[in-house]
Amino acid sequence: MSLVATRVVLILLAAAALAWLGTGLIAARLESEAHDKLEQPGASVAKQIARLRADRRPLLAAADLLERARKWAPDQAPLAQEAALRWKGGQPRRAVPLLETLISREPKNAEAWYLLSQILARTDPARAASARHRLRELSPPVRGR
Repeated sequence: MSLVATRVVLILLAAAALAWLGTGLIAARLESEAHDKLEQPGASVAKQIARLRADRRPLLAAADLLERARKWAPDQAPLAQEAALRWKGGQPRRAVPLLETLISREPKNAEAWYLLSQILARTDPARAASARHRLRELSPPVRGR
C-alpha cells in the first residue's frame, strides 16, 4: 500500500472514530439533560415518584430527551432509563414496549427482565412469572454456605 493510500485510510478511520464519539457525546448530553429535569436533591424516592405522578411535565420532558438520546446512543442505556422513568411516572403501558424492544436487542439484560417482571406483576402475572424465571436464569440467587 502506498504512503498516500495509507494516509487516506488513516484519515477515514479517524473521521469514523470522531463521528462515533460525537454521537455518543450527543446521547450523553441528552441523558444528562433528562436527569436534570428530574433531579430533586435531598428528596426521597417516594417523594420524587409522587412529584412525577402529580406533575407530568418533568416526566414528559425527560422522556422526550431520552427518546432523542436513543437515536444517538451507541448502547441501550437511554432505552432502559426511559422505560424505568415511564414506569415510575405511572405509565407502565408505555414502559412495557420499551422493555420488550430492549429485551429483543439484549436478551441477557437482567435489569430489563427485572423491570418487566415488576411492571407486569399486577396486570399479567403469567408474563411476570416468565420474566422472573428468565431473570433467575441470568442472575441466579447466591446460595448461603
